[in-house]
Amino acid sequence: MEMEPWATRIHTRMTELGLQQNDLAKACGIKESSVSGWFGKGSRPTRMLSGDNLVHVAKRLGVTPEWIITGKEAVKFASDQQSHSVRLDPDMIAETHKALR
Repeated sequence: MEMEPWATRIHTRMTELGLQQNDLAKACGIKESSVSGWFGKGSRPTRMLSGDNLVHVAKRLGVTPEWIITGKEAVKFASDQQSHSVRLDPDMIAETHKALR
């Protein structure tokens, strides 16, 4: 079974950073089996990563939720995890909304 494009992006980034599925599970506060479902393992693969899990995974991977969903580069989260304002592109927001539907 082929992974969804967003799952492929997550998997590729995990490989770049040397992370395992349990690292993402810890970041989200969920079971590793739930993370396995994102990658098409199991009987019902997840069709989309959303909500808090999307945000937690993006932060752990040092990317934006928009990049995970659309593959388009956007401002990355600060590596020091400090809170800061980011001005998002309205077209990117519209595409993200469309992708989540």
